Amino acid sequence: MLRTVSLLTVVCVLMINLNPVAAQNPATAKKDDKKGEPKTLTTKDNWSLAATYFESPKEKDAPVVVMLPGKGESRVKFNAFAAELNKQQFAVLTVDLRKQGESKPGANAPPQAKNSMVTKLDFEGMLAFDMEAVKKFLYEEHQAKRLNMRRLAVIAADQATAIALNYAAIDWAKEPFDDAPSVEKRTPRGQDIQALVLLSPLEQLPGTAVNKALPVLRVAGVGAMLIYGNSDKKAADSIYTGLGGLKQEGDDKKYISIPLETKLKGTALLDHPVKVGAQNVPARVVIAGYLQKRIVETDHEWRDRKSRLE
Repeated sequence: MLRTVSLLTVVCVLMINLNPVAAQNPATAKKDDKKGEPKTLTTKDNWSLAATYFESPKEKDAPVVVMLPGKGESRVKFNAFAAELNKQQFAVLTVDLRKQGESKPGANAPPQAKNSMVTKLDFEGMLAFDMEAVKKFLYEEHQAKRLNMRRLAVIAADQATAIALNYAAIDWAKEPFDDAPSVEKRTPRGQDIQALVLLSPLEQLPGTAVNKALPVLRVAGVGAMLIYGNSDKKAADSIYTGLGGLKQEGDDKKYISIPLETKLKGTALLDHPVKVGAQNVPARVVIAGYLQKRIVETDHEWRDRKSRLE
């Protein structure tokens, strides 16, 4: 089993950094009157992706979290958690990928796009087009100094976890612009995703496996927290091992695996209790602590992402 005493120690340390708002019982927490702003992200193959954006008051210093719902779900499943993180000054974008929620194909889309069944072509489209549309939106907000895309995390549920893992590898494989003599001074094209939170992770989708992505993420140093129930243990163990989770040393764990005794999956795990020391806290509180460590407490300061060649 991947559950260890060191896991609890790490989570306890992370929780010290939590904003007290996140640790409140949802029954007693003050109602959040601020709602996210609806957005439409247009892909290069003409899909209109519905999204909700929670802007951060930290502006160019704001860490940013992208949330991807699971199979048969819409971004609404994440909106309450998004509002909680926004209270802690995260910029948050919840997104309906193609064939989810309120996302719609273009008027001249082929018949397959209008069929509700999600196919191999759709998963490939999520990687090639949908996630790039998300990144384009973040780039525009970054350049407007409303967030810092170098402090980026992705939270994904069930089938979206394979999309998140593969896209993170694609993002880190993007070479910087050749606009400076040294690599360090060149303007990055990608290499922004610093952490992933995977709820009920999957190793593969039709036409999309994660085995090639894991070595890329391990070398890049992208952190990952895996939270899963009984039925997803095999896939979670495989991904955790592939990322290098078993070879970690010290207390600052980049990879954290949290198995839960439950049949629940995906976004339903956000409110599931996780034992931390002598108390139980909702999984979303543990996630917030992890994000604090992996994307807030970093030295990734804002920098202009427009190439000097343009």
